[in-house]
Amino acid sequence: MASNNKYEYLNETSIDELLICHICRSPLVDPISSPCQHTACCQCIKRWLKNTSSCPVCRKSLVENDLKPVTERILLQMLNRLKVKCTECGQTDLERGNFNDHIEKACTNSTVECPSAAIKCPWRGQRDQLNDHLATCVFEPIRPMFSELINENQQLKEQVQQLQMNNQRQQDTGAREMNTTGFFNGNRTLIGIIDDSDPRSEINLYNKELYDIDMEYVVQEAIIRKQCKILDLSANHIRSEGASALANVLATNPILEKLYLDHNCVSDMGAQQLAQAISANNTNLRVLLLGSNCITYEGAQHLAEMLKTNRTLNRLYLFDNNIGDRGIQLLAQALTLHNRTVTHIDLNGNTLESDLTVDFLVDMLKSNQSLKELRVCKCNLSEASKIRLRDTVRSKRDFELRA
Repeated sequence: MASNNKYEYLNETSIDELLICHICRSPLVDPISSPCQHTACCQCIKRWLKNTSSCPVCRKSLVENDLKPVTERILLQMLNRLKVKCTECGQTDLERGNFNDHIEKACTNSTVECPSAAIKCPWRGQRDQLNDHLATCVFEPIRPMFSELINENQQLKEQVQQLQMNNQRQQDTGAREMNTTGFFNGNRTLIGIIDDSDPRSEINLYNKELYDIDMEYVVQEAIIRKQCKILDLSANHIRSEGASALANVLATNPILEKLYLDHNCVSDMGAQQLAQAISANNTNLRVLLLGSNCITYEGAQHLAEMLKTNRTLNRLYLFDNNIGDRGIQLLAQALTLHNRTVTHIDLNGNTLESDLTVDFLVDMLKSNQSLKELRVCKCNLSEASKIRLRDTVRSKRDFELRA
C-alpha cells in the first residue's frame, strides 16, 4: 500500500472512487497518470511495471517513460484535504496535506532533537519532553552566542566561495589557453566524442581535463543537442560554476537520467545549485553521483531538502565527502519522513564523530520501504552500531547493507 505508516484515514470507505489508486485500493499518493488516462500511486505503478508492461486497468501497452505526474489542482486539493488520524499521538481530523507539518511541528509523540543540536547537544526524544530537557540543557544558554558566530561564519564562507569562484575562473581561463586538449582549442578528439555519440545515449567524458569554462559547451552539445540519457563527467576539474551551468539545464531537462560528477570539486555551493534544480520534479534524473566533491554538512542540508520534494531520483552517491553526523542525520530524516523513491544511498567515507547518528539511520531503515541498499563503510562506526544496523535490516528482503 502506498500509505504513510504514521497516519490512517478516517472514513476510508466513503472516499470518492476517483481518489483511489487502481492498484493498492487506497487514496492516491503522488498520483501518476498513464496515456490511457488511468491513475495510480507513483510507487504502485512503478512496482507494477517491473513485472508487466501494460496498464493495470485496461491492459494497454505501458512503460515507465509514458507516465506523467498528475497536475490537476482540484484532484490534488481533494487528496490533500482527506481527513487522517495521527497514529503517533492519536490526534484526529487532520488534513493529509498538512500531516508532515503536524509531525514536524506539533505531534507530541514525534521524535525531535534539541534546538542546540547544531552545537553538539546529543539529546533526542519526544516533543512533549523537550521543555523538560531545555530546563537542564547545558548547551541551550550558549546557543544564541553560537548562532551569531555560525551566521558570521556562513557570511565569511560565502565571501570566500565567491573569491574562490573568481580565482577559479581566472585559473580555468589560463589553463584553457595553455591546455591543448580543451574544447575551445578545437581538439577534435573531445568534440568527436560528442559528435560520434548516438542521440539519447551515453556520453563518456571521464577524466578529460574539463574545467568550468567547458560546461557551457557540454550543456549545449551533449545535453541539449544530443539529448544524452547518461553523462559521465567524473574525475575532471568541475567546480561550483560548472555545476551551476549543469543545474540551469537540469531544471527543465526531461531526458537526462544519469549524471556522474564524482571526483570533482563542486563543493557545497555546487551541491546547492544541483539540489535546487532537481527539487521541482521537472527532470527525469534517476542517478546522481557526487562522491568526492568537497561537500560538507551545508551541501548535505540542501540535498536533504531536495529529497523532501523530488520524486524521480533513485540513487544518490555521496561517498568520500565530509558531511559528518549532522549531514547524514538530515538525509536520514528526509528519507524517513518524506522520500519514497530513493532505493540506493552511498555514504561511504563520511566519518562520523559519534554513534548517535545510527539512531537516525535505524529510524530510516524501519520507516522507508523503498530503500534497497545503504553504504556506510569507512564511517567510523563502532561494531555495536554495525550490529544494530544489521539487525534492523535482517528481515528486509533484497536489502544490501555495507557497513
